[in-house]
Amino acid sequence: MPLHEILKPLPFRQLDRPYLVPVSLQKISEPYLVSENSQLSETFQIQPLREDDIFLLSGHRSVDAVASVYAGHQFGGYTPRLGDGRAALIGGLEDRDQQIWEVQLKGSGMTPFSRMGDGRAVLRSSVREYLMSENMAGLGIPTTRALAITGSDDVVIREARETAAMVTRVARSFLRFGHYQFFFHTNQHEELKALIDFTLEQYFPECLNSAEPIAAFFTEVVQRTARLIAGWQAQGWCHGVMNTDNFSILGDTIDYGPFGFLDRFDPAFICNHSDDYGRYAYDQQPKIGLWNLVQLGNCLTPWVAVDTLQQAVDGYNDGYQRHYMALMSHKLGIAELAEEQRESLTIGWLELLKRGQMDYHFSFTGLTHAELHERKPDVRNFTLDIAGFDAWWQHYTDALNDTSATSRRQQMQGHNPYLVLRNWVAQEAIEAAEKKDFTLINALLPALQQPFQEYPELASYAQLPPDWSKSLAVSCSS
Repeated sequence: MPLHEILKPLPFRQLDRPYLVPVSLQKISEPYLVSENSQLSETFQIQPLREDDIFLLSGHRSVDAVASVYAGHQFGGYTPRLGDGRAALIGGLEDRDQQIWEVQLKGSGMTPFSRMGDGRAVLRSSVREYLMSENMAGLGIPTTRALAITGSDDVVIREARETAAMVTRVARSFLRFGHYQFFFHTNQHEELKALIDFTLEQYFPECLNSAEPIAAFFTEVVQRTARLIAGWQAQGWCHGVMNTDNFSILGDTIDYGPFGFLDRFDPAFICNHSDDYGRYAYDQQPKIGLWNLVQLGNCLTPWVAVDTLQQAVDGYNDGYQRHYMALMSHKLGIAELAEEQRESLTIGWLELLKRGQMDYHFSFTGLTHAELHERKPDVRNFTLDIAGFDAWWQHYTDALNDTSATSRRQQMQGHNPYLVLRNWVAQEAIEAAEKKDFTLINALLPALQQPFQEYPELASYAQLPPDWSKSLAVSCSS
């Protein structure tokens, strides 16, 4: 069916939700379709987008839109009032399992929470979010999704003159840690309790059977967050702005701004040009996830004992390490080995990547294709530490001597992507789109959604980064 005919009221419409305010969408002029996500369209049983749908997704149709207020710790400092400054919820879509997903337009104009912003999104950032959220889903990491991009020739000023766009994103919920912080730190405990009760009923019903439902809910959020960040780390991905208002209560990746995949393996890599002190560097992400959970836990102290909350928090590191090591074991094809061997080989591999200044993704891909009987696999040619590689390779092949080559290859092929959205790949797609050539976006999309398959026609985007990519910089405006 056409999109505008199947939008549904969202579940929170049943409640008096003081954090939501009605807003009017600000349309973009003469909109055109940049890209449509046919995979998601099938999930929601949507027909190919028609002209009426394109107008809906560019702010031209009158809908019952709302924006929400939230707070958050931004780079460690608390900001008491943030909110949807350039996004509005316009309804819900039902998937094949009869679950309702929230639909949000990003770039839909000013709201009461825009502060000094213009409420617009530009084509550059919209392309980045659209492709990256779908790549994240393809990698098996929980995330918001993106249904479409509409563009316009309207001028938007950022660091330079750019053109406007709207990205239609969907999520099981856009609730963030910052929503709960807003009510707690303004002493609106009754409103906070109503939000918590709604969250339990709508998204964590299994916790209602617990003796302490709110404590059980927090424990689940802790473990989901631990698993989420373990997924980021295993795939060498940096979020860039891990503020509490950018953390989903469901444990989904949310808000794609200055993200970046690792190229050369550098644990201290900072993907956000605005992050002067490296608060959100790659190797800091697990710690920041824990720090953010502590801030959320503080909001639950009116109903849960501090010792109980602390017990949940104390389970974070174990949950993170367990999931991270499981992922890394599959990436290295060593899941069948004893725990001590898996840990030794993983640590040794990461040390080798760092010392040898090896490309993170290219090295895993090369290792996947290497045969154990080879004395000098091709991936050896891409390290500066030949002796270190030879020592690790000997350790690796000895440990896997009794392991099925087929099992090893299957593990690795299912966890080491052929293609990921490195920033230079995104940049090429953006530059073409700015010339109204959307061919690359639409060629990359299905490959990023199924990144563990090989795509010979996109082989040039699965290679080592070109030299010019070293000058790319992304910031919070991205």
